[in-house]
Amino acid sequence: MPVVRKIKVLHIIDSLHPDGAEHQLLEVCRRMDRERLAVSLVCYSTSVESLEDAFRELGIPVLILDKFTMPVWKFFMRLRAVIKNTAPDIVHTWLYSANFWGRWAAFTSGVPHIVASHRSVVVRRRGARYLLEKTSERLLAKRAVRLANSRAVARSLERHFALPVDKTIIMPNGVGLAACDREAARIEIRRGLGLPEKQKLVIMVARQDVGKNYPMFIRVAKRVREQRDDVTFVGLGRPMMQEELDALICALNVTDTVRLITHQQHINCWLAAADVFCFTSNFEGLPNAVLEAMCAGLPVVCTSFESAEELLPNPSLGLRVPLDDDAAMANCVSQLLDHDELRRELGGNARAWVSARYGWDKLVKDMDAFYLKIVGDVTTS
Repeated sequence: MPVVRKIKVLHIIDSLHPDGAEHQLLEVCRRMDRERLAVSLVCYSTSVESLEDAFRELGIPVLILDKFTMPVWKFFMRLRAVIKNTAPDIVHTWLYSANFWGRWAAFTSGVPHIVASHRSVVVRRRGARYLLEKTSERLLAKRAVRLANSRAVARSLERHFALPVDKTIIMPNGVGLAACDREAARIEIRRGLGLPEKQKLVIMVARQDVGKNYPMFIRVAKRVREQRDDVTFVGLGRPMMQEELDALICALNVTDTVRLITHQQHINCWLAAADVFCFTSNFEGLPNAVLEAMCAGLPVVCTSFESAEELLPNPSLGLRVPLDDDAAMANCVSQLLDHDELRRELGGNARAWVSARYGWDKLVKDMDAFYLKIVGDVTTS
């Protein structure tokens, strides 16, 4: 009698640092049907903060290959050996680095099905690295299935690497937040910051790197604070340019207005406590931070990076401003702070929009169906 065997999926990702793509992978693995899928994971860089234990708690085998402790050729051969030993039906790679190393290792190991998740728009690069990336993408185009988390990412792959949009499968991010008592969170967060209970909070969640444009966030804070003194701006994210941002905060004399905080636990409570969500990024694939803010019912003001129009297709869901235009963003933030009803309306619309389109159940159902489709018959005699 035929028996349905488990599909063996090996995920490859460069890091398990708790950033957006890593959390997406964790939550997908948490919810996938383990009766139908046998999941394992390879990561090849270490970090002080890591989701490794969270994966292991789910019963998912995790192998750490520290790429930076060995010659590149040795790392590649070890990665191939791991793949051959695992003998997966599917190798699923995540983010640029793993899409390169993981796909080539899987292809040269004879893996029958290779999937690459592209999570950010391609930023124009020059020189040898860009040529290598472009050549690799073209050579692998027919040897792997491409997933993108937004149409903007798919368009950027076509624009830079001539990979047709209609050959890239769009599979948006999933989102979900644990319930949080809004009033209790408002009081607790403000007390922790040493602020009055009636102080307005404008929040941004993003790691502190160049692409997220935290200097714009700080300039917006200065403009808004010049008009009112009942608002504090809080940036939550991994510090990657702390000295530069601290210097700017001092130079603009907003040390009493801007707080940059690296601790990121209980993001749902921070979002519940805030009045406005502000996002200043220059480019994104499909930012989890914005999805989470919308899911929490926060009114959003964000820059018009390419995929923003997919998240906020009209002003009833949130407000968009030109890239690096701190004056326009400050005006929008001030407008929201001045109008309680407008904040509630935009936040409610955003929550309904995200719940209908970006829930975890939908993503996991789509991913499960996708795996079954590409593998085909999984019965054994």
